[in-house]
Amino acid sequence: MKVIFTPQFKLWLKNYPKADQIKIGLFVEHVKQFGLNNLQGRNKSSDNVPTDDPNWLQKVKYAQAYRLWHYHIGIPDYAGEFGDMTSEYILHYQRFDDEIVIVDMSAHPPFELPSIDRLIQPCQSPPTWTVKPPTSPKTAFRSCMSFTQTTPEITPFIMILMTAWYCYSIYQRC
Repeated sequence: MKVIFTPQFKLWLKNYPKADQIKIGLFVEHVKQFGLNNLQGRNKSSDNVPTDDPNWLQKVKYAQAYRLWHYHIGIPDYAGEFGDMTSEYILHYQRFDDEIVIVDMSAHPPFELPSIDRLIQPCQSPPTWTVKPPTSPKTAFRSCMSFTQTTPEITPFIMILMTAWYCYSIYQRC
């Protein structure tokens, strides 16, 4: 599995204590080699929001839309049993089929989702196309422009990011 850091998180990581950098590095190496299986700490979808949270529905939808997960990284220390160990700090990431994008680290409790400015993709599934995939960047661009014109309910910012992301993925396959 591929592991990516956002540019902002890379900057923060440089300033973390060496012991924290090592724990994050061990997590990254584990995920690259074994995926998200057999991790030492608790790893779960961030849409598992306590139902008594006053913003429950908003947080659940946000976490699902952006495919947010979090992992108890063991900072400062772990407590509990292997595979379900918890720690004060959690690593926030976006989870995709064959990669994760590490976006933030925060104390827990309280559990707070990372803000949208820390995320790198709109994380919507690409649209299902009923036509043959484009065979060139030019036709990929036309397909993407067609999609954005037929989906006005998506906010312009998300639409631009989604278009760029989809165009790039199509271009990579061509």
